[in-house]
Amino acid sequence: MTPTAKQNTGHDTNETSHWRSTLFVMFIAQLLSIVGFAFVLPFIPFYIREIGVTDEKMVPIWAGILMAASSLTMTIFAPIWGWLSDRYGRKIMVERAMFAGAIITMAMGMIGNVYQLLFLRLLSGVFTGTISASIALVSSVLPGTRLGFGLGLMQVAVFLGMSLGPWIGGIIADILGYRLTFMAGGAILLVGGILVMVGAKEKFIRPSAVSLKRSGSVKTLFALPGFVSLTIVFFLFHFSI
Repeated sequence: MTPTAKQNTGHDTNETSHWRSTLFVMFIAQLLSIVGFAFVLPFIPFYIREIGVTDEKMVPIWAGILMAASSLTMTIFAPIWGWLSDRYGRKIMVERAMFAGAIITMAMGMIGNVYQLLFLRLLSGVFTGTISASIALVSSVLPGTRLGFGLGLMQVAVFLGMSLGPWIGGIIADILGYRLTFMAGGAILLVGGILVMVGAKEKFIRPSAVSLKRSGSVKTLFALPGFVSLTIVFFLFHFSI
């Protein structure tokens, strides 16, 4: 084998190890993040009563408002974070979402009334969004031949986290109480963020201003065949949930 061939083989091995380790780290981190966020889902209506909402007619209304609040602000800020990730890298966006989620989730266990909880839920939508950030990072690291496998694995992490999170969170809430369960959820998100910071690798090269201008606009995106139909299907699916 020639020296050049040996060098290429070593380079290919390093590249394979690079994306495999990053995919593994992101799978675990995504699983932890979804579990951490989902910890609090089973007992939100009960927590509302604990922090001062005594009118039973208002409890389901507040529960609906609180669940919708983060999605509302995320709708506005998700494209902004995506725009920043194209310019400054995907890994830092995952770290931002997980560390912000950890701080905000822990803070939810310290509030004194439902209005403070609403504010934190709105703030959560502004600064979190681990799923889209993680998928963007994995998509940029994986080779094209492994993209379907990697993205499928990330969806496994999401659905597994949504299955385990409420169940484990409900058990912990019965044992430790609601406020400490928020702390536990935040701690899990913190572990996920640290895991990404230490273990995920990204070779990000900031594109030039010219190439960013050539990348198109929102109007170009909506002109893609099937994009509008797919967006409507996604909307209806999440609306039904």
